[in-house]
Amino acid sequence: YYKIVAGRKELHSRMENHNLILPYKDVYGNIIAIVGRTLLQENIYKERNIPKYKNTIFKKGKHLFGLYEAKHSILKKNVVFILEGQMDVISAQDKGIENVVALGSSSMTFDQLVLLTRYTENIIVMLDNDDAGKAGAKKILNDFGKFANIKNAELPKGYKDLDEFLMTNDVESLEIVLKK
Repeated sequence: YYKIVAGRKELHSRMENHNLILPYKDVYGNIIAIVGRTLLQENIYKERNIPKYKNTIFKKGKHLFGLYEAKHSILKKNVVFILEGQMDVISAQDKGIENVVALGSSSMTFDQLVLLTRYTENIIVMLDNDDAGKAGAKKILNDFGKFANIKNAELPKGYKDLDEFLMTNDVESLEIVLKK
Protein backbone atom coordinates (compact mmCIF):
# COMPACT_ATOMS: atom_id res chain seq x y z
CA TYR A 1 0.00 0.00 0.00
CA TYR A 2 1.05 3.62 -0.30
CA LYS A 3 1.52 5.95 2.64
CA ILE A 4 2.09 9.70 2.65
CA VAL A 5 5.32 10.46 4.54
CA ALA A 6 6.47 14.09 4.81
CA GLY A 7 4.32 15.02 1.82
CA ARG A 8 5.72 12.17 -0.34
CA LYS A 9 3.91 9.07 -1.50
CA GLU A 10 5.94 6.01 -0.39
CA LEU A 11 5.37 2.31 -0.92
CA HIS A 12 5.05 0.41 2.35
CA SER A 13 4.77 -3.26 3.08
CA ARG A 14 2.12 -4.89 5.24
CA MET A 15 5.12 -6.24 7.12
CA GLU A 16 6.54 -2.81 7.94
CA ASN A 17 8.80 -3.06 11.03
CA HIS A 18 8.88 -6.86 10.57
CA ASN A 19 12.04 -7.12 8.55
CA LEU A 20 12.69 -10.84 8.99
CA ILE A 21 10.24 -12.62 6.70
CA LEU A 22 9.77 -16.38 7.07
CA PRO A 23 7.73 -18.62 4.79
CA TYR A 24 5.32 -20.91 6.64
CA LYS A 25 4.96 -24.16 4.70
CA ASP A 26 2.48 -26.97 4.92
CA VAL A 27 3.63 -30.59 5.19
CA TYR A 28 3.95 -30.76 1.36
CA GLY A 29 6.21 -27.71 1.08
CA ASN A 30 3.58 -25.29 -0.20
CA ILE A 31 3.94 -21.80 1.23
CA ILE A 32 0.67 -21.14 3.07
CA ALA A 33 1.59 -17.98 4.96
CA ILE A 34 4.27 -15.43 5.66
CA VAL A 35 5.47 -14.67 9.18
CA GLY A 36 7.21 -11.36 9.78
CA ARG A 37 9.35 -10.82 12.86
CA THR A 38 10.67 -7.51 14.04
CA LEU A 39 14.40 -7.31 14.62
CA LEU A 40 14.03 -4.30 16.87
CA GLN A 41 15.14 -4.73 20.47
CA GLU A 42 12.34 -5.71 22.85
CA ASN A 43 12.23 -2.39 24.67
CA ILE A 44 11.97 -0.51 21.36
CA TYR A 45 9.20 -2.58 19.77
CA LYS A 46 7.20 -2.50 23.00
CA GLU A 47 7.66 1.27 23.34
CA ARG A 48 6.46 1.75 19.75
CA ASN A 49 3.59 -0.71 20.27
CA ILE A 50 4.84 -2.99 17.48
CA PRO A 51 4.01 -6.70 17.81
CA LYS A 52 7.00 -9.05 17.81
CA TYR A 53 5.38 -11.14 15.05
CA LYS A 54 2.96 -10.32 12.28
CA ASN A 55 1.45 -13.07 10.14
CA THR A 56 -0.60 -13.24 7.02
CA ILE A 57 -3.95 -14.85 7.79
CA PHE A 58 -3.86 -18.64 8.14
CA LYS A 59 -4.94 -21.33 10.61
CA LYS A 60 -1.74 -21.72 12.62
CA GLY A 61 -3.24 -24.50 14.74
CA LYS A 62 -3.45 -26.76 11.69
CA HIS A 63 0.27 -26.49 10.81
CA LEU A 64 3.73 -26.69 12.37
CA PHE A 65 6.59 -24.43 11.41
CA GLY A 66 9.48 -26.46 9.99
CA LEU A 67 7.62 -29.77 9.61
CA TYR A 68 8.22 -29.93 5.87
CA GLU A 69 11.99 -29.62 6.43
CA ALA A 70 12.02 -31.89 9.50
CA LYS A 71 9.80 -34.80 8.52
CA HIS A 72 12.52 -37.08 7.09
CA SER A 73 14.73 -36.54 10.15
CA ILE A 74 11.77 -37.18 12.45
CA LEU A 75 11.12 -40.50 10.68
CA LYS A 76 14.80 -41.46 10.79
CA LYS A 77 15.31 -40.57 14.48
CA ASN A 78 11.79 -41.58 15.56
CA VAL A 79 11.48 -38.49 17.78
CA VAL A 80 10.48 -34.85 17.37
CA PHE A 81 11.25 -31.78 19.46
CA ILE A 82 8.36 -29.35 19.76
CA LEU A 83 9.59 -25.81 20.26
CA GLU A 84 7.69 -22.59 20.71
CA GLY A 85 9.18 -20.19 18.19
CA GLN A 86 10.38 -20.13 14.62
CA MET A 87 13.81 -18.76 15.62
CA ASP A 88 14.28 -21.77 17.92
CA VAL A 89 13.75 -24.08 14.93
CA ILE A 90 16.13 -22.08 12.73
CA SER A 91 18.86 -22.08 15.41
CA ALA A 92 18.46 -25.80 16.05
CA GLN A 93 18.62 -26.62 12.34
CA ASP A 94 21.70 -24.41 12.01
CA LYS A 95 23.39 -26.52 14.73
CA GLY A 96 22.43 -29.76 12.97
CA ILE A 97 19.32 -30.66 14.99
CA GLU A 98 16.88 -31.32 12.18
CA ASN A 99 13.98 -33.09 13.92
CA VAL A 100 12.45 -29.89 15.32
CA VAL A 101 9.19 -28.04 14.71
CA ALA A 102 7.59 -24.94 16.22
CA LEU A 103 4.06 -24.35 17.38
CA GLY A 104 4.36 -20.59 16.96
CA SER A 105 2.87 -20.27 20.45
CA SER A 106 2.85 -22.05 23.79
CA SER A 107 -0.23 -24.13 23.01
CA MET A 108 -0.76 -27.15 20.80
CA THR A 109 -3.89 -28.29 19.00
CA PHE A 110 -5.12 -31.80 18.34
CA ASP A 111 -4.59 -31.15 14.60
CA GLN A 112 -0.90 -30.47 15.28
CA LEU A 113 -0.62 -33.68 17.30
CA VAL A 114 -2.17 -35.64 14.44
CA LEU A 115 0.37 -34.13 12.03
CA LEU A 116 3.25 -35.18 14.28
CA THR A 117 2.01 -38.71 14.92
CA ARG A 118 2.11 -39.36 11.18
CA TYR A 119 5.90 -39.41 11.65
CA THR A 120 6.52 -40.50 15.27
CA GLU A 121 4.81 -41.26 18.57
CA ASN A 122 7.85 -39.89 20.47
CA ILE A 123 7.55 -36.20 21.27
CA ILE A 124 9.81 -34.03 23.42
CA VAL A 125 8.26 -30.72 24.39
CA MET A 126 10.80 -27.93 24.92
CA LEU A 127 8.87 -24.68 25.11
CA ASP A 128 10.18 -21.33 26.33
CA ASN A 129 11.53 -21.12 29.85
CA ASP A 130 8.82 -18.72 31.07
CA ASP A 131 5.45 -19.06 32.78
CA ALA A 132 3.54 -19.37 29.48
CA GLY A 133 5.94 -22.03 28.18
CA LYS A 134 5.81 -24.06 31.39
CA ALA A 135 2.01 -23.87 31.51
CA GLY A 136 1.81 -24.79 27.81
CA ALA A 137 4.07 -27.82 28.27
CA LYS A 138 2.00 -29.03 31.22
CA LYS A 139 -1.22 -28.62 29.21
CA ILE A 140 0.26 -30.54 26.24
CA LEU A 141 1.25 -33.43 28.53
CA ASN A 142 -2.19 -33.47 30.20
CA ASP A 143 -4.24 -33.11 27.02
CA PHE A 144 -2.27 -35.36 24.66
CA GLY A 145 -0.17 -37.69 26.82
CA LYS A 146 -2.61 -40.54 26.29
CA PHE A 147 -2.18 -40.35 22.50
CA ALA A 148 1.63 -40.38 22.24
CA ASN A 149 4.83 -40.81 24.23
CA ILE A 150 5.26 -37.16 25.26
CA LYS A 151 8.03 -35.93 27.56
CA ASN A 152 8.89 -32.46 28.77
CA ALA A 153 12.46 -31.15 28.64
CA GLU A 154 13.32 -27.93 30.44
CA LEU A 155 16.30 -25.77 29.65
CA PRO A 156 18.53 -24.68 32.55
CA LYS A 157 17.55 -21.50 34.39
CA GLY A 158 18.88 -18.38 32.75
CA TYR A 159 17.96 -19.38 29.19
CA LYS A 160 14.76 -18.00 27.68
CA ASP A 161 14.49 -20.55 24.87
CA LEU A 162 16.45 -23.02 22.76
CA ASP A 163 17.66 -20.25 20.43
CA GLU A 164 19.29 -18.45 23.38
CA PHE A 165 20.73 -21.71 24.76
CA LEU A 166 22.34 -22.62 21.44
CA MET A 167 23.95 -19.18 21.12
CA THR A 168 26.32 -20.02 23.99
CA ASN A 169 26.25 -23.83 24.11
CA ASP A 170 26.91 -26.67 21.72
CA VAL A 171 24.68 -29.59 20.81
CA GLU A 172 26.53 -31.89 23.23
CA SER A 173 25.48 -29.57 26.09
CA LEU A 174 21.87 -29.93 24.95
CA GLU A 175 22.21 -33.72 24.99
CA ILE A 176 23.36 -33.50 28.64
CA VAL A 177 20.30 -31.37 29.48
CA LEU A 178 18.01 -33.92 27.78
CA LYS A 179 19.43 -36.84 29.80
CA LYS A 180 18.44 -35.20 33.10
